[in-house]
Amino acid sequence: MSEPIFTHHALGTTWWIEIFDALHSDMRTVVYDDCAHFLTEFEHRYSRFRSDSLISILNRERTILHPPTELVTLLLYGIELYRRSNGVFNILVGDTLLTRGYDIDYSFIATTPPENIPSPIDAISITADAISLMTGSIDIGGFGKGYVIDLLAERLKQKFNLTGFLINGGGDMYGTSDTGRPIPIYLEHPTVEATYLAATTLFNQGFAASSPHKRNWQYKGIHYTHIVDTTPTASEVEKPDAVFIKAASARDADAFATIGLVTTASDMSGFATREKLGLATFSLSAGTLSNNHAFTSH
Repeated sequence: MSEPIFTHHALGTTWWIEIFDALHSDMRTVVYDDCAHFLTEFEHRYSRFRSDSLISILNRERTILHPPTELVTLLLYGIELYRRSNGVFNILVGDTLLTRGYDIDYSFIATTPPENIPSPIDAISITADAISLMTGSIDIGGFGKGYVIDLLAERLKQKFNLTGFLINGGGDMYGTSDTGRPIPIYLEHPTVEATYLAATTLFNQGFAASSPHKRNWQYKGIHYTHIVDTTPTASEVEKPDAVFIKAASARDADAFATIGLVTTASDMSGFATREKLGLATFSLSAGTLSNNHAFTSH
């Protein structure tokens, strides 16, 4: 039986951490305080919604000298996702999101979008001495929560020697086990509050869910979401209303859940096979939840 669950607000969402290992209440408080501090510090360093974050400074000033190793690793992972997704996942969607009104002030006032989204391979230069951004604007929202979940999971294992826990950052998760047993979780309906499509389990796995219905707004009669479709050739193909991913890491689950909303079903199936992902998708019009074999296996 687990003890009371940690809750904390950071990175625009509520976080829950449930520890299944036996811990003295004082030690549990130490762990939870450490997690809260870690999440807050990560947000300060990398949130696009903070003008003093490293991401905002890079977007504004175009160069950061002597960058911290963590920032280098973070951006290299984002660039690698561009390669792994055949250009579908692009961390340079920041300008597009800004013109949709998804800005620091959450104005939701749309303006003229950029003509194109540059390739991060060409637009970002990274060396040990400097990071330079030639064009575009970086946004790590497509994998940021998953990334920090993985860092937290490693921290719980290495710093506190914990083996059984579930980290939940607004629906993106990493779970080890509950005293050796898989941890049950539930797939949330994308439009009906407090309704679940199915149950599944995590066992040393990352998980993420993504839907265009969760964060959307209208401006002058035009509907916008936080999901940027970088594949206009596939824009006329019907896309799922929710994507659920299981992966070896929460960062991969987070990124490919986003990818699943903006690519074709056949391409996503190919990504799932190549990346060894558990994949489930939900269609509102059909009312059906579909999944591959990896989604139900451990």
